[in-house]
Amino acid sequence: MKRILTKNYCYLIPILILYSISLFTMHKYTTYFNKHLLWLSLSIIIYFLVLKLNLQRFLKYHYLFYLFSLFLLILVLFNGKNAHGSTAWLNLYFFTIQPSEIMKIALFLTLSILTIQKKNPFILIILTIIPSIFTYLEPDTGAIIIYLIILLICLLNYHPKKKTIFLIFLLIIFLILAIIYLYHFQKTIFLKIFGTSIFYRLDRLKSFASQDNIQIENALISISTHQYLYFPEAHTDFIFALIIANLSIITIPVILLCYTIILATFNYHSLNAHQLPKITYQIIFYILLFQIIENIFMNLGLTPIIGIPLPFLSYGGSSTIALFILIALAENFKNHHYKLT
Repeated sequence: MKRILTKNYCYLIPILILYSISLFTMHKYTTYFNKHLLWLSLSIIIYFLVLKLNLQRFLKYHYLFYLFSLFLLILVLFNGKNAHGSTAWLNLYFFTIQPSEIMKIALFLTLSILTIQKKNPFILIILTIIPSIFTYLEPDTGAIIIYLIILLICLLNYHPKKKTIFLIFLLIIFLILAIIYLYHFQKTIFLKIFGTSIFYRLDRLKSFASQDNIQIENALISISTHQYLYFPEAHTDFIFALIIANLSIITIPVILLCYTIILATFNYHSLNAHQLPKITYQIIFYILLFQIIENIFMNLGLTPIIGIPLPFLSYGGSSTIALFILIALAENFKNHHYKLT
């Protein structure tokens, strides 16, 4: 079993099976097949390129990549493409990119390296808060949650002193109480800080709590009857409902088995690696676990809709490439011993 889990094909084969299901669904029931195939092909090419690169110099100047990603996050607020109420994409002639996906890679690299170098954990928190603010303004709640997952994994690997943990805990409590106070007693300041988009997000939570959401209703009907009812974002947020509605019921255990194998492989590597590879595999494992659970539960009406794609099934160019780069980086770090001091 150990020999099997250490092989690349142990996760690549289930990933390709999931993409085969996704491509078949895209081809038969949507108009995104060609784009989806293009992004997947490009992602695989980039995966093998990153796998073979010597990243010693790149890791040395990781902060430049962080600053570049931050610049793109700021740029998208002024010159971004608005879609579905979110200004999160930059137009680059023939295609668009999502800077928040690039920031996931940059943040992962910077925080991981600083964790290994035992830098002050509050630096990690500040470096996470800054892109979170700009991402919030887009708005892109899902990306912010991924940033926080990366931060949490790095802090857990930092093994901070009890005093540091206590101070971080106090900081979190203070921020929560401050937000509650501003919301109830200083609404003008609250709106200046969070903007009017906060009410859109609160409405999503309210509609989830009252189960008054046409997307979720149609998704549940489609899943239970195997008859597809139209709902927006079927190729991204609701790809699970689209697949189950149009394909055989046996697709569900196949999808879950593929995810189990993928997660088991990355979890095995996270338990048997050290330093940078260990943190990398842990981050990938928990990002995938969160996205899988949140998206499937979202399709079943058990969690709010926050724009989280289903890994290896949902359409998305930037998210697909970013995920393959993260996986390739993990493999690269495992095969090389980079000096980070």
